[in-house]
Amino acid sequence: MNEDSIVVVTNQYDPHADVVITELNRRSKNVIRLNTEDFPTKINFTFDSEVDMAEFVLPMSRVICFDSVKSIWYRRPEPCIVDPKVVDMSMRSFAQRESQAVLDSFYESFSGFWMSHPLKIRAASRKIYQLRLAKSLGLIVPPTLVTNNPERARDFYQNHKEEVIVKVLGPPVVETEGGFYSFSTVVVEEKDLVNLDYVRFAPTLLQAYIPKKFEFRITVVGSKLFICEIHSQDSEKSRIDWRLFDPENPIPHKQGKLPWEIERKIVKMVKLLGLSFAAIDMIVTPENEHVFLEINPNGQWAWIEELTGMPIAKAIADLLVRGGELG
Repeated sequence: MNEDSIVVVTNQYDPHADVVITELNRRSKNVIRLNTEDFPTKINFTFDSEVDMAEFVLPMSRVICFDSVKSIWYRRPEPCIVDPKVVDMSMRSFAQRESQAVLDSFYESFSGFWMSHPLKIRAASRKIYQLRLAKSLGLIVPPTLVTNNPERARDFYQNHKEEVIVKVLGPPVVETEGGFYSFSTVVVEEKDLVNLDYVRFAPTLLQAYIPKKFEFRITVVGSKLFICEIHSQDSEKSRIDWRLFDPENPIPHKQGKLPWEIERKIVKMVKLLGLSFAAIDMIVTPENEHVFLEINPNGQWAWIEELTGMPIAKAIADLLVRGGELG
């Protein structure tokens, strides 16, 4: 009997998936990569109620049978791409919606191990929800205001001694006519106050700036924590947002340690969110307080493994092979 498959739902250009799939292939596991942008143009699908069969047939004759999947890693899927022969825009939109409906049916039909279920990922991505949950578990969170009221925004800026940053509530990338624009965390300066009236057009997340000794990026795989210290204050470029560090000259990353009580709260938070994977950002202040910033339920981690040697890909592969935690 063939071994049930491990399905990686992602796209063609996902180096994180590449690393884990390589590890699973090294173990001779039946791993199948489902690049969602290939459906329906390069992938066939059939559901037949008379024989109770549903399957995708991928290039190279790889088959994903709905009833023969052990684990799904919902990594970084892209929208379905419709055949260019369909030129009418309304028909293209219709074909894309129908294709997505099939993928959604696959997800809803699967009752095995998820890393993690797309609905859980979606819910856990909501920053207000994250902050309220973290605070309820006893984690320290920065003073935060989300508002579309310019007066409330100005009051917040003044009340926090003019040390305020602005973040986005959703994905930090938007598509523009010229390509894509990526938002980073920025400090609100006095010259920006004239723009505060614009918050009436969309809710804006303002947060008191928290001084940093260093930062933590905590990658959670099941109940395992891979704790990385990021010394963002060693470079002016990454002082506000560590994501802006120069990959050619990276700021120091090293394996770190958290107080046991903080670890316990993090594991509990991830479980309450229904996740089996998460990437969490925290700050350690000069007074050694640990401050929760946010949780990314599908965050990046490969650069941490490369810089620290922590075996994150192996842990992900272990969990997918086992189909969840032991016991």
